[in-house]
Amino acid sequence: MPAKKIAPKKKTGPKKEGPSLSDFIRTMPDAKAAEVVEAGKAKGLDISTGLVYAVRSAGKNKGEAKPKGKPGRPKGSASKKAATGGSDIQTLAVRMIIEAVEAKLQELKDSVGL
Repeated sequence: MPAKKIAPKKKTGPKKEGPSLSDFIRTMPDAKAAEVVEAGKAKGLDISTGLVYAVRSAGKNKGEAKPKGKPGRPKGSASKKAATGGSDIQTLAVRMIIEAVEAKLQELKDSVGL
């Protein structure tokens, strides 16, 4: 069985002190991307226009997610049918049965003399 290869550990450099590139970009919200890049170069920061656009677009969408609608029948449409007694065919069948029972009851009343 061949020996497993172990990947070398990634070396991490010392962490930078001070504000990040994104923080620097956010300090200039009204400046054009090229102006932000120039100001970064003056401070010794390597910033690209793509990074400026990426940071700004990520900041616009943060926390403003629109609620997504659920698939399927709209809310309340099923309960409306249940409240009215179901479909038209069911309602018609129940009415026909009630009328037949009432007719039989009337016949019984007439035969007894009530």
